[in-house]
Amino acid sequence: MTFSGRLNDNVTFYTQSVSQDGVGQKTGSWSADFTVLGEVVWLQGKERFEADKLTEDSQVKIRIRWRSDVVITQRVAINSVWYDIDSIQEIRRREALIIFAKIITNT
Repeated sequence: MTFSGRLNDNVTFYTQSVSQDGVGQKTGSWSADFTVLGEVVWLQGKERFEADKLTEDSQVKIRIRWRSDVVITQRVAINSVWYDIDSIQEIRRREALIIFAKIITNT
C-alpha cells in the first residue's frame, strides 16, 4: 500500500543531548536529527483554563515511511510547533510508521 501522495508535511525529528554546566548541573538541548515528509492528522484539541492560564491539549497522528532511527524519546516539530512523541507503531513489515504525539505548550 503506497501513500506517498499524502506525504506533504515537513516533520523534523529532534534528539536531546544532556551535558553538565560549570557548576555540575545538567543542562539539555535539542538538536535536529533529520527531516522527512509525513502525513499529519490532527486528532483532537481541547483548551481549558488552569490556574488562570490557557492550557491546550492537541494530539497529532503522523505517518511517515519506515525508518529505524525513530525513537520515543525524540521530539518532532511541524510548522514550528513542537510535539512530544507518545507512541510509535509499525505498519506492516517496515512499510511505514504511525507516530502519535502531543503538543508541548511550555517550551
